[in-house]
Amino acid sequence: MGNYGVPAEDKDEIKEKLENKKMHLEKYYKDLLMEKHEFEEDVNYLQYEYDKFKKRIKKITTGEFKKSLKKIDEENLKEVIKEAGNNMYKNKLLKRKSIYNFIIFSLERILWEKNKQIKGHTERLKRFAVQLGRAINLPQNKLDELVLLPNLHDIGKIAIPDKILMKKGKLTAKEWKIIKKHPEIGYKIAESTPQIASIAEDILSHHEWWNGTGYPQGLMGEDIPINVCITSIVDAYDVMTFGRPYREAISEEEAIEELGRCSGTQFNPMLVQKFVILLKKLN
Repeated sequence: MGNYGVPAEDKDEIKEKLENKKMHLEKYYKDLLMEKHEFEEDVNYLQYEYDKFKKRIKKITTGEFKKSLKKIDEENLKEVIKEAGNNMYKNKLLKRKSIYNFIIFSLERILWEKNKQIKGHTERLKRFAVQLGRAINLPQNKLDELVLLPNLHDIGKIAIPDKILMKKGKLTAKEWKIIKKHPEIGYKIAESTPQIASIAEDILSHHEWWNGTGYPQGLMGEDIPINVCITSIVDAYDVMTFGRPYREAISEEEAIEELGRCSGTQFNPMLVQKFVILLKKLN
């Protein structure tokens, strides 16, 4: 063997390393192919689930409410599907969790398209609601539902005509009758959508008053679900402090005073007290 030769034992070692590298690359390639196949299956399943979901909403809503659903931009829906698929691929989410998140996001997206103000409103509601829920030591399962409720309590409004939802002047009696249907519409949507069926009753009850004069069931006091009581308070506070097309915003101090005035009539008095304490801590 010359000075530049490679010893036989070194050749064997190099050959073994190359074989190991080859096996590693082949395994990596097979894993990539498997991942690609699973990803394509998941995207197809997402499309299938969304089509079923869309059909359910069409069945639920009837008459004049169907007209508002036709305004949903098909391109936006495709965007949602694409975005959900991309996120699922990047984060390697499990299929069930991905479908769950996709349906929730799709519902929220439809609401946002109806009213651009809703996104900021629901994010603030979620933050306040969860903080209040923790302040009264809600169990984790109730906190999980409380995360969903601020975003989806008004889901029934997707079937309410924009001219009513965005009207700046006073609503007529007929318009009020239409808008007061949204808790029942939201209940039907949630009840037929497994991913949010657990909050269907809360959606139905979110306009009930502590003294029993709310709608649609006239529930009173402790009969109103706790998460509904929480969401009602933080929703009212946010509407008062940020305003609406039909109502100018007021100061935080005025909003707190109004919550106190409505404590025991519209709102759970114990929760109003806890929420005011929470606001003072946050400020």
